Amino acid sequence: MLPRPTSSNPEAAPDAATAPAACPACGNTQFRPLVDFGEVPHSGTFLRSADGSFATLRLRFEYCEECGLVRQPEAAAAQPDYSEIGRRTARQLPEYADEIVRRLAGAMRRPDTDLVVEVGANDGTFLDLLRAAAFQNRLAIEPSRPLAAICRDAGHAVENIHLTESHAARVAARYGAARVVVCRHTLEHVPAPHMLLRAMRRLLADEGWLFIEVPAAAPIVERLLAHELWDEHLTYFSPGNLERMAGLAGFHVIECKAAAHRSSENLMLWARACGTTKPALATTGAGAGELLARCSSFRERWNAFSAHLRELAPTWRAPVFALGASHPQSNFLLFSRLGARVSGLVDEDPSKIGFRVPLPQPVPVLSVPGFQDAMRGGTLLLTAFGYPDWMQRMRAELAGRDVAFVDPLEPLRQF
Repeated sequence: MLPRPTSSNPEAAPDAATAPAACPACGNTQFRPLVDFGEVPHSGTFLRSADGSFATLRLRFEYCEECGLVRQPEAAAAQPDYSEIGRRTARQLPEYADEIVRRLAGAMRRPDTDLVVEVGANDGTFLDLLRAAAFQNRLAIEPSRPLAAICRDAGHAVENIHLTESHAARVAARYGAARVVVCRHTLEHVPAPHMLLRAMRRLLADEGWLFIEVPAAAPIVERLLAHELWDEHLTYFSPGNLERMAGLAGFHVIECKAAAHRSSENLMLWARACGTTKPALATTGAGAGELLARCSSFRERWNAFSAHLRELAPTWRAPVFALGASHPQSNFLLFSRLGARVSGLVDEDPSKIGFRVPLPQPVPVLSVPGFQDAMRGGTLLLTAFGYPDWMQRMRAELAGRDVAFVDPLEPLRQF
């Protein structure tokens, strides 16, 4: 878990006596506040009863004045422990996953013997794709004990560790140098992403390939997608600062590009292991100027947008429900302070039905059939971000039931 500061004032400034950790990409120590959401429940919290207790944290983000890297101020001191987290991500594979597999196949010399390592393998879903593409020598590095067990049951070799440089040396000694290392949606979760990059370099053979996939910072700050600022994500990257970190860790970057994923974007970086490192440059870098400008205005724009929504909220007919019970929905409702008006969340995932999500008051999670049977009038917030087909289907199925549909992101273009 991240440290939980005691202050709950959303506009409180960081302790001026605490020297910020240097930016892991450019070495700069000057950061500015991006946004402060105050004291909020940990996202992904599901309660068994309305009176269940839940943990909170003060959630805030800052950005580097030089390269635009976005992070939580407490990130460097965080000690996240995923050893007992069993949250599976099989449903989150991007549409372009097959393209990644094809490109990785081209990087292999002998798929029957070349070692491919996935760092942060979760339940092994991506390794399953690699096995289907004839990758026979596969290793999952997964800190979660329950997820590591799923990987083993699926037939993958597993190291149940949080990867460090010392662990990487032991893994390389046991399994040999890897031809390919894959790290998907893991780098943003660790306190020191530059150190994880160095650990992955220790796993690779010279000229071996690294593939990194992380959420992109630019669409979040440009489009005011505050719900994508997740408390488990300690850092958000741009192509420029991600490339810098990879260079410092001993990689030669071949390509770094953004790819659309649901309502936002991911960054995909392809690099080769090399014998030298590139020094960090204390310059803004190409393309960072616009990112810095949008970062500087993010808090003002978000506050204006969420205030506008709260002005509209009294016109919504009660009861008010929202589509989706994952962290983007709870984040959006908490950060905008609209959660107090919501009576329940609707979700298609059977594992969530019957639980309650703190918004901050605990509200029930309803199944789609259960919601449709009970809903005879009121308002449904179209918060299934990135799932337009589902939202359209719900509108069609609830036609004629005196239900008002509200897209809370529709006013965004004004801000």
